[in-house]
Amino acid sequence: SYRDHADVLSRYRQTWIDRDASTGGVPDIPNVVMGRDDRPWGRVKRGFNNYIKDPKAENFEVACREAKALVDAKPAGRWDSKIVVFDNWTEFGEGHYIEPTTGTGFTFVNAIKRVFCSTWAPEAETDIIPEDVGLPPPQKRYEAVRAGFGDRMPWQSIRITGDLLADWTFEATTQEGLLADASPNRCHLACEGVTLEDGRGGRVLRCGEGGATATLPAPFFSPGGVTVALWCKPSEKAQSDRWMLNTVSGGSDGYRLGLGGGRVAWQVPRERWSHSLISPEALPVEAWSHVAATFDNTVMRLYVNGKEVGTLERRGFINPGDGIIVGAHSVDLERARFRGCLDNVRIYRRVLTADEIAKLAAEM
Repeated sequence: SYRDHADVLSRYRQTWIDRDASTGGVPDIPNVVMGRDDRPWGRVKRGFNNYIKDPKAENFEVACREAKALVDAKPAGRWDSKIVVFDNWTEFGEGHYIEPTTGTGFTFVNAIKRVFCSTWAPEAETDIIPEDVGLPPPQKRYEAVRAGFGDRMPWQSIRITGDLLADWTFEATTQEGLLADASPNRCHLACEGVTLEDGRGGRVLRCGEGGATATLPAPFFSPGGVTVALWCKPSEKAQSDRWMLNTVSGGSDGYRLGLGGGRVAWQVPRERWSHSLISPEALPVEAWSHVAATFDNTVMRLYVNGKEVGTLERRGFINPGDGIIVGAHSVDLERARFRGCLDNVRIYRRVLTADEIAKLAAEM
């Protein structure tokens, strides 16, 4: 299944004329399509692929001349009288024939030059590829960047398995240097200023100079409720507006767990910065405490060292956020960074029972 290159490009002239006539006084810019062959990277379905057969720069040059004639004939006062668009030139790797390749060379680019330029440098000076000047081809740069994302690209969703959404133990890092998620969901954290050090019988996260970040899918804001549990060791007294875990970005979305006046603060805002539950007593400094917080769409609950220490009514689902920062409210906001260490940070997409939370607090 394919379309003929010359036939496709020849149809565009009438399309431009009809479109320009139908817009009245509204400016319209002709787009010259060079065609492409996306078979190497896209799954071809009969009748739906974009493969245009037998590309020839001669066909493209004719289309360029027709587009130039069209815009030259427009009234000089119209801002679209000197503009032509070359469709999808910059999408490297998607098979557009205008790209310099072993198949078409620079012939499509030079067609533009012949039509729209009055003078140009010799092709021996302009028709140069990266290898000619000692650089790797562009795909090598792409491959290096791609490798940095590991087994999941940023636009690929996390496939959630089980109720434990994430389990950051800080005992391992990925090949790309991310803090590994010990759950099956691979929600690894990127370090920006935080470091690992020894503590609690293993490795812990030292906070205060940045945060650890990740993009979160919808299940982290599940209508089935949420539980956040972690171990923390504050290094300063009376810390306020300092956050150990945050998914709030706009003030009325997500949830966050931190400290206010040295006491634990659990916030699930429904309106901007609303609904904050505070523990009655401050956490000890330079000592490990287990903190857990739950929300079941009706009541927020807070636990310290396995015991419930507070509740707050808050009706309605969690307003979804889109990212998480562990160790701070945001990486760049210094005053809202937690000072101390964190360990075994877990998020569940259900509300754990009091007994389950007590068992987590008993783990050493």
